[in-house]
This record gives sequence, structure tokens and C-alpha cells, in this order.
Amino acid sequence: MNKSDILDLSDIRVLGDTFYGKVRKDALLKDIFEDVIQERWPEHLEKMYRFWQTVLLDQHTYQGSPFVPHAHLPVEKAHFKR
Repeated sequence: MNKSDILDLSDIRVLGDTFYGKVRKDALLKDIFEDVIQERWPEHLEKMYRFWQTVLLDQHTYQGSPFVPHAHLPVEKAHFKR
């Protein structure tokens, strides 16, 4: 899926669900996210859907900065280079 494939909120949900589904199974990332999100996955996913809806569809449904809550996570270069 690339940006031109994302036409509406249902496409964003597919993108988010696919990405976080992989994160939740990933040996390096799953514990980092589970420790923070715990049982609040539905709320987290809804927030991420709104973020991407704002960025990709220019529908301003997200308020705030996604960087701040992620800045303290112990994610390093090795987590991205795989």
C-alpha cells in the first residue's frame, strides 16, 4: 500500500491494523509497546487512525504531537534497520 492507495478512513484502519499487528508480534518491539499501551490498544489505534487521517487525508481529526509520547520509548536505530 502506498499513499495513493489510501483514499479514506477504512484504508487508514487497514494500514494501522497491519502495522501494529506486526509490531505486536515483533521480537524487538512488542514488549516496548505492550509495557506502555497494556490493555489500551483500541484507544491507541483510534488515536493513530486520527493522526494518519489528518496527515494523509487532510482531515483535521488529530490534535497534539505524536512525537512526545514516543520520545521516551527505548527505541534505537537497530529497531528500524531490519
